[in-house]
Amino acid sequence: MSALALPDYNYGQYSSPGTSSEAKSLTDKIVRISDHLSKNARIGSKYAILEGVYREANIEDWDGHGAMAADRKSYILAKEFLNQLPNNISTPEITVDPDGEISFEWFISNKKLIILSIGEKGNINYVGVIGKNCQKGEEYYNQQIPQTIMELFKRILL
Repeated sequence: MSALALPDYNYGQYSSPGTSSEAKSLTDKIVRISDHLSKNARIGSKYAILEGVYREANIEDWDGHGAMAADRKSYILAKEFLNQLPNNISTPEITVDPDGEISFEWFISNKKLIILSIGEKGNINYVGVIGKNCQKGEEYYNQQIPQTIMELFKRILL
């Protein structure tokens, strides 16, 4: 007889006292299903965060200091950008800049962070900090994350 112990809401961490090939096969299937569900939950949550931030800042002077309303084109491009993030990159902090652009921030520490802002025309202004080194620039989003930014992710986040 095989048994499989499943923890409550803790995707990806399973133990099975079963040693039969059936128990191992079942464990593998559950891990794959749970990974899929976990990925979809993370994807759903980052989109929900983006939408919430966009809705809150979708009016002029949303911050009480004269900020422009969140830009719809920037929001759409930010959503596409999030969709293309590799699964092993965490969900960033998502904000709206006073100029209406959508910003993402990955803060690991004062010496490891990435901040980028996506404009309505696909321009991505970014800064990455690694120790005492700083890399900044502007790239253009054309339906895929620019290679420069992917390399920055690899150096800082992975």
